[in-house]
Amino acid sequence: MIVAKRLEDVGPLQSLIDELEFNSGVAAVLSYKEHGCPFLDDQFLRAIREGAIATIRDDLKQSIMQAYYAIRRANQHIIAAAAQPPGPEPWAAATSRATESIIASREPIRRAREELLKFLGTET
Repeated sequence: MIVAKRLEDVGPLQSLIDELEFNSGVAAVLSYKEHGCPFLDDQFLRAIREGAIATIRDDLKQSIMQAYYAIRRANQHIIAAAAQPPGPEPWAAATSRATESIIASREPIRRAREELLKFLGTET
């Protein structure tokens, strides 16, 4: 039996890069027919819990916070849209809000990921 050696923990900031990359893919989907995949925020919450966010420069911290404000707002709008039965009024408004929030999350996610990569000295 072969047992693979457990990989060392890459750290909360490195994991945050992967999460932002996934979220960038979620933000790329604009069709309301494909909405429903929520943005992830597990690594963000982990980075806060472990104090990693507190140790970085204020401008980078604000960039990450702005991305996750947008991510969590979009998640709320995606959930609200999914809860509405299809129809012309509430569903259309909720779907429109979700789409707008998803679009609004794109730039903050891109910026946070790029700045975090630069901060960690990783090639983009």
